[in-house]
This record gives sequence, C-alpha cells and structure tokens, in this order.
Amino acid sequence: MKIRLIQHLCPERHCIMGLAYVSESGEPEPAQLDRLRAMERELLVDPWCGLCKSRQLVYDDQPTIFKTMEEARVKLREQEEAQVLTREWWNASRS
Repeated sequence: MKIRLIQHLCPERHCIMGLAYVSESGEPEPAQLDRLRAMERELLVDPWCGLCKSRQLVYDDQPTIFKTMEEARVKLREQEEAQVLTREWWNASRS
C-alpha cells in the first residue's frame, strides 16, 4: 500500500490542483486521474496556471513519504492553508 499524490502542474511546477489517494498496489491508478479531472471540471478550474499563465499543464502521479492517509491529510492541509495565504497576498498585490 502507498499513499500517492497526483498534481496538475505547469512547467514551473506551480500546482493547479492535487489529489492524494491510497493505492493498494503502490502503483498509479488511472481511475484516480479521471477523478481529479472530474473534480476540476466540477469546480470550473481554469486550464492554465494562475501564477505564470502557462497552458502547458501536465499531471504528475508520484508516491509520497506518508504511511497513512491521515498523516497525508494533516501535512497536505497545512500546505493548502499556506497556499490560501499566498493566493490572498498575490491577489492583493495585483490590485
């Protein structure tokens, strides 16, 4: 079993959206990529990077260092909160 993370990235590795999941085999699961794409469509996520404006996005599915999904959730939530602050700063600095 592996905790994996799919990230939708621009060439600068700015993350558009990500999804952590449990892979029983430890290998990438194509259904999880389909799930992330469906989430992006549902949330109307822009198909370009909001920071550098690149439209050359790729999906990257890699194993993580996490042993459990709960451990992953805690660390990923911390990163998400930090990114919200960065986005607020970015938006304020552009006004």
